[in-house]
Amino acid sequence: MTTAGAALPDGAYWPPRRLGAVMEALVDFTRRVVWVAKGVLLGLLALWAVVSLARAALHTAGPRGGEDFHVYWYDAHFLLERIDPYTAFLEGREPEPHEYLDRPGPPSSPSLLPGEFPAPVQTAPLLFLAVPFARFSWPLAKWLFFGLNLAAALIAPWVVLRALPVGPGRWLRWALALAFLGMNATRTTLSIGQTGVLVLALMGGAWVLAERRPTLAGTLLGLALSKYSLAVAAAGHMLLERRWRVLVTALVVQGAAFLALALWVGRSPLVLGDEYLAMLPLVGRVEGIQLTALLPDHPWMALAAAVGLTALVYGALGLWQARLSRAGLPPEEMRLAELQALAALSLWALLVAYHRAYDVLLAWPAVAALAYGLVIAGAWRLHGALRALLALFLSGWGLLLVAPAGGLTRGLLPAGLAALWTARYLQAVTGALALSLLVILLLLFRVGRVERQRVAERLRFGVGE
Repeated sequence: MTTAGAALPDGAYWPPRRLGAVMEALVDFTRRVVWVAKGVLLGLLALWAVVSLARAALHTAGPRGGEDFHVYWYDAHFLLERIDPYTAFLEGREPEPHEYLDRPGPPSSPSLLPGEFPAPVQTAPLLFLAVPFARFSWPLAKWLFFGLNLAAALIAPWVVLRALPVGPGRWLRWALALAFLGMNATRTTLSIGQTGVLVLALMGGAWVLAERRPTLAGTLLGLALSKYSLAVAAAGHMLLERRWRVLVTALVVQGAAFLALALWVGRSPLVLGDEYLAMLPLVGRVEGIQLTALLPDHPWMALAAAVGLTALVYGALGLWQARLSRAGLPPEEMRLAELQALAALSLWALLVAYHRAYDVLLAWPAVAALAYGLVIAGAWRLHGALRALLALFLSGWGLLLVAPAGGLTRGLLPAGLAALWTARYLQAVTGALALSLLVILLLLFRVGRVERQRVAERLRFGVGE
């Protein structure tokens, strides 16, 4: 009788050895296919990042390039004259002619762009940030700020990624960094001279340094709070983790900059505060992506939804923080959980306060958290079907984030879908943010689930007491 693995007369083997060879070949083939697919995807992301950055540069070169930063540059001229920019706006004053370092000759007066609304809604640190740029004429100043913004866009994702576990490898890190550069929100921010990428880089630095360098982290957070509608997410995260030194330092930075502004323009801090509060109702003249945009005819209902969402998010994160203290987690899962909490607060900030579509770049930490959680073995203990569903959701959401919001996408769609894209794009973004927040919160409670079960079993049977 022939035994398994013995040679038959025709030189063949019994199925066990042949099947093993076939399975090994299949596994090797699958690995090669996955390697090629990952390389193709990384190449496409790199190509799209280059296209997006090129489009941002082309827009900056145009007559409306850097238009949002133009307001900062224009208002900084008042600071050079030691005039309060808030008072100057409320009284309708214009800057005096200035001499620019790159344009020797007679002084020239800065002028507003057509249709520009020069309300100085930024806080003191951002006002001071724009002062060096006001030493240069606008054509050069906008390119200098574009360079600063581009450097922040290149740095911001890596600041966060360096704090995450190395396990998933370099491919995922590069894919996430390139996806950030290819996001429609990142391109728009660079094109119009907004400060979102600077704020995100400062927030990431504060998060990474909070434990080791709390004073420096607080300084970075204080600067980020110049755009507090975004940076409130990082401040809320520090509050949940009880990083009191970071929070106090951040408040000191903002307060010191405000007092420096009052001293520089010779105004009372109380008067400056009243004038700044007068600026706030001027924000929100354009349709945004927050929850209230979904219910424009029912403001009280929208307000109730925002309050309810705030209670849900902070209640869930507070409960999670309490459970986390009772379950020891491996370092990679602990860092992933912290990123999930920061991502949840970032999504909450986008939904409850007025934001434009370019502020959606603050959703990138949530993309990074979901991608890392899918790759780290056993992070959420999801079964195959749930993992596939989550991967599909992440792919669709990522496509929405990188797809251009304007004519480029409309030109590729049929007429009916193009009209729907134009009419419902912002609502789709808001809905995706809300759904992503729910997914992040649900997955947050799965982190360390097995470890908590092991701790409970040890306590039940008296092990380790």
